Amino acid sequence: RRARAWRSRCWPTLELALVEACMEQALTELHGLREVSAALPHAAARAEPLVRGGLLLQNPWLARRLPDGSARLSAARAALNAAARRLARGG
Repeated sequence: RRARAWRSRCWPTLELALVEACMEQALTELHGLREVSAALPHAAARAEPLVRGGLLLQNPWLARRLPDGSARLSAARAALNAAARRLARGG
């Protein structure tokens, strides 16, 4: 056990390397989101209803920044759930 613990400090395990890679990717995504977050509410407000619904589903924090955003988010979720139910029934 001691040998493995010491070795993992110098040479990371596959699991540790995977976790670090995932964290680096998530950090890159967060930096990208931060760069576009100021422009995203304006783009969502001008978007067509279907695109706006998709943006709200992917970025629920936008609901607070858009007029009637909560209602629009709920409507988008309901439409997505209805579509999933239709697909599950085979039609």
